Amino acid sequence: MRIDRSRSPLVVLKPNGFNPKAEQFEAYLRNFEQLFEAEKGRLYLLFDLTEAVAIDLAHLRKQIAFGKKMEATFRDRVRCTAIVLTNPILRGLINVVFAVAPPVRPYTTVSNFDAGVKWLHESKI
Repeated sequence: MRIDRSRSPLVVLKPNGFNPKAEQFEAYLRNFEQLFEAEKGRLYLLFDLTEAVAIDLAHLRKQIAFGKKMEATFRDRVRCTAIVLTNPILRGLINVVFAVAPPVRPYTTVSNFDAGVKWLHESKI
């Protein structure tokens, strides 16, 4: 996972390819957690998943568990999140997952990077 902090407080997270091995996904979760140690203040997160063609359910479960573990940090440090998915089926899947396990901060799913950046900039949260 590449973490681009050059636009802080907007932080872009983009996978290095898809279908990572378990240890690569664990490394991503550690790096994501360390982001909150490196960056001060409240963040706007943009997950750039434009190249996603599938979502690994095991990784999705781990991501949800990680979200629960980090809930207090997310509540205090994340203003809102945009998730960029060009695949409408995957966008729908993410929205269903979030209907069952809602994030603690506002989010949106969008079809392109620019729409995600625009939504984050327009968010007055």
